[in-house]
Amino acid sequence: MNLPPDSPLPQPMRDPDVQLMLRVREDDQEAFAELVGRHSTRLLRYFIVQSGDHALAEDLSQEAWAKVFRARSDYRPDAKFTTFLYRVARNLWIDWYRSAASRPAAAAGQGDDDGEELPEPVHWAAGETSERVSGRLEREDLRGLLVRAVRALPPEMRQVFELAEFFDTPYAQIAERLGVPVGTIKSRMWHAYRRLREFLGPDFPELSG
Repeated sequence: MNLPPDSPLPQPMRDPDVQLMLRVREDDQEAFAELVGRHSTRLLRYFIVQSGDHALAEDLSQEAWAKVFRARSDYRPDAKFTTFLYRVARNLWIDWYRSAASRPAAAAGQGDDDGEELPEPVHWAAGETSERVSGRLEREDLRGLLVRAVRALPPEMRQVFELAEFFDTPYAQIAERLGVPVGTIKSRMWHAYRRLREFLGPDFPELSG
């Protein structure tokens, strides 16, 4: 992209991740490693919520990064890097799901859980800190419970929650995409957090950190 020296950069070009991906396009391995370091945790969390399977989520995450690198020469900086990354991730998940759906045994339990009846809520010990709660999540393997809680959100809340949390989409862009006011998006996010905390316990840590 050739611009006059004094021209302001287009909005996507101001994204540091876009600059890194442009270096990746030129086969810069260090830039790719930095991108992976910046976004690997959130990408893994996206696949965990989609699949409910930590091992599968790790495999899908690695494949997504491989696809990003293989597609580097076709990358165009017309949006935030995360928009590109999660487009790759979403397409990969759809492909995997369709493949699994053709194998009934493998696809069992992978259906849409919206509106399902939830198990009994988790009750954390009185005064337990967010750090200790996070530790208990790992020790007691409650990750599947979180997955079910997110999937059981009403569709309009789940859609906003996933766009914000897993696609890193600003509220203004979500509002434009869904055709509703920004205040409505904020309200849906607030209610989504409230429902998750009602289910997982009032001391459950913030999910967006």
